[in-house]
Amino acid sequence: MSKQVIDSSEMTNNQNSGKTKEDFSFRLDLFELKLEQMERKVENKAESMISQEVRKQRLELENIFLAMQRIDEQMKNIDNELDQFAQKHQIATKQNPVYRYNPIKANRLQPIQTGTLN
Repeated sequence: MSKQVIDSSEMTNNQNSGKTKEDFSFRLDLFELKLEQMERKVENKAESMISQEVRKQRLELENIFLAMQRIDEQMKNIDNELDQFAQKHQIATKQNPVYRYNPIKANRLQPIQTGTLN
C-alpha cells in the first residue's frame, strides 16, 4: 500500500509539474509577446522623434537658405549702387586696372595692391 501511496504522490507531483510547466510556458509566451510589442513601440517612438528632428533641421536650413538669398540680393544691390556711384563720380570701376572683378567672391570689387591710383 505504501507503494501505491508513493505512486499516487508521484502522479500528483507530475500532474502539478505539468500544469506548472504549461502555465510557465504560457506566461513566458505572453511575456515574449508583450516584450515584442514594447520593442515595436520604442522603435516607433524613436522613428517619430528622428522624423521630428529631421523636419526641424530642414526648416532651419530652409530659413538659413532664405536669409542667404536675401543677403545675396542686398549685396547685388549694393554692388549696383556702387557701380552707379563710381560712374557718376568717375571713380575707378571694374574696368579700371586698379580694381579687378572677381566673380567667385559674390560679384564684389577686389582691390589690387599696385601702390598707385590713376
